Amino acid sequence: LTEESRNPWLRVLKKMGDGVLVCDREGRARWMNEILQQKLELAGSRELPTLLATFPRTPEAPEGPLHELEEAVLQALDGGRSVQKEIKVRIGRGRKKYFEITVVPIRKAAPFFGDGGRDDGLLGCAAVFRDVSTIKAAEKVRRDFVANVSHELRTPLSVLKGYTETLLAGALEDPAVSREFLEIVDRHAVRLSQLVEDLLDLSRLESADYQLDLFSVPLKPLLDRVATMVTDNLASKHIA
Repeated sequence: LTEESRNPWLRVLKKMGDGVLVCDREGRARWMNEILQQKLELAGSRELPTLLATFPRTPEAPEGPLHELEEAVLQALDGGRSVQKEIKVRIGRGRKKYFEITVVPIRKAAPFFGDGGRDDGLLGCAAVFRDVSTIKAAEKVRRDFVANVSHELRTPLSVLKGYTETLLAGALEDPAVSREFLEIVDRHAVRLSQLVEDLLDLSRLESADYQLDLFSVPLKPLLDRVATMVTDNLASKHIA
């Protein structure tokens, strides 16, 4: 008989869509399914036996790539109850992945541990991994977008305020100057309107039923508008 036929729970763990790691009562990693190997980019790699052998931390590796997971495992084993937390795992050269994990103590005999166990019946624990790296990336895009929009709003608002104050201070009496200033104010008011539309577009893009409308855009008018905005901004700061 194969290992899977002897243990139906192993078949279930292997077929789960989430990553699964099983540890013994000392917190040592004993087994992980293929999904988790793929998530940690260990599938078919010699790193897997090394990872299993050195987890948890050792004097030679005081803070391994899964040190946050180790802390959750030890909390579950010491407290005897499930632990849920978000962890960050270093993958490869400086890359990071984020997981929401649930670590559950195992108190019933299982083939991973043999017949041994502590007096309290605690034999080990199982950790289930949900990859939330894509969600984290989307949150970062949103934060960056809000930061960029805030910066973009500051420029036209500053220009509007500056030219309005100049007009109220007396430039309004000069028809040529006042018309030039009002045209600049109008351009920046249009820019503010476009930024508001960008925010509304972001909200629409997050809708599941939103359909993109792709079309060609002439590049020169776009560059001309950018050049005008930059020129106005430099002029408001008296930069030649």
